[in-house]
Amino acid sequence: MKRLSLEKLGNYKIVKSNKVVNSRQPFSATQQRIIALMCARIQHGDQDFFTYDIPIHEIIGSDREIVGGADYKRVKEAAQELAESAIHIEEEDRWASYSFITMAKGQKGKGFITVRFSSDMKPFLLGLKEKYTSYLLKNVNRFKRQYSIRIYELCKQYYPNIRTRELSLDVLRNILCLESKYPKFENLRRYVIEPSLKEINSFSDIQVGVEKIKLGRKVVAIKFIIQKNEKYVVPEPEVIDTTFEPISDPAALALNAGEASPQLHADEKVSGLIGGFLSATKYNRFIKTYEKGLVDFVIERINEKGDGIKNKGGYLFKCLKEGYYNTEYGAQIMAREQQQRKVQMHQEELRLKNLYKRIPKEWDAVRNQIFSKYDEMTVAEEALYVLDEAENVVSVKFMEELEELISEKDALSARLDEQINFRAEFNKLRTIYIKEHNSKDYEILEAGVAGYAKSTYGLKEYKG
Repeated sequence: MKRLSLEKLGNYKIVKSNKVVNSRQPFSATQQRIIALMCARIQHGDQDFFTYDIPIHEIIGSDREIVGGADYKRVKEAAQELAESAIHIEEEDRWASYSFITMAKGQKGKGFITVRFSSDMKPFLLGLKEKYTSYLLKNVNRFKRQYSIRIYELCKQYYPNIRTRELSLDVLRNILCLESKYPKFENLRRYVIEPSLKEINSFSDIQVGVEKIKLGRKVVAIKFIIQKNEKYVVPEPEVIDTTFEPISDPAALALNAGEASPQLHADEKVSGLIGGFLSATKYNRFIKTYEKGLVDFVIERINEKGDGIKNKGGYLFKCLKEGYYNTEYGAQIMAREQQQRKVQMHQEELRLKNLYKRIPKEWDAVRNQIFSKYDEMTVAEEALYVLDEAENVVSVKFMEELEELISEKDALSARLDEQINFRAEFNKLRTIYIKEHNSKDYEILEAGVAGYAKSTYGLKEYKG
């Protein structure tokens, strides 16, 4: 049984793999506090997990060491459910689910519960040297709301190396296990984001603001803006750079290869470097691995941030590999596709409308010729026969063009009607794009984009 000095526990550091930080965790606020108190008891150099006694008053945030009644019941139920729950980690086409703890027990009248981590969590909590997030327990131990610790960790994973983090609403809902809860952004903002940020800004070492990212009028993502909380200064030991991982990708190795830059195109040359910091050789290696438009988009965003980024080449690689800007870039692509389809449908409507206008005029001209030629005809049937023949002439002249346009219009409508069925799967397709961020994914996205354009703009059919 491993025990620590509880009065010093607040200054102990919690260290978690970034895979855990970004995982789906269906845990309540009480369960997250149990996990945080367990993580804080892990010592540097531990090679295995110990069994920990966690005081109940620490879990519920009370100054009273003797806790019973409803508080004891709440902690008991939370610990039992935690032992039966799992976190869910997804990486590209792989996924895995792990139990966080394997044992939880207690005794009525005792002031603590006894818990032990699952051995499956060793790679994510012990001996971490890279790709981890760390913070002091005292920065989260006053949080009461369910999503505060999770949002704090998502922000802390980037800060202080990167002071903003963008997340699509789909990704945020997935990480927080919100599923279909709060489908409207205003409800998500009101009941999840703002209450969590209020606690983070009041009781932690960081100050977090939020900006909405829109596609048209719809909010599709949010950007957390992270800075030091001057009102809550907590001395911390030197923080190791945990955000930038070692460079092992072939495209990234070019950043340190020192090759000479070949001749640049005029539109790419910026002080001899693409974007002012990247040689053409390195740029070409990036666009062999990632879609060119995405690379250009990220370079533009990096330059907008100015001189706050010391190693722009390394940051470019990190952005592309982790997909920091995929949501924003995907939104730009979708907006462009929507506009193109809107123009296409408008042009089809105009062509069809003009054809409908031409046919009556042409028919009137032919009919006038028929009546002037046969004005002496007295047999009504003969006149009708001639008129029928004239109508056939007009039909032959225009029907082929009319049918072609109508067929083209109907085909477009049918395609869009078929593609609208993909609307329900659009978020799933977009998530695939965000994870893969490769040009091949445009083929996957095409159906979803077309359905989105259809549902957004519709097709205004001409009615006579």
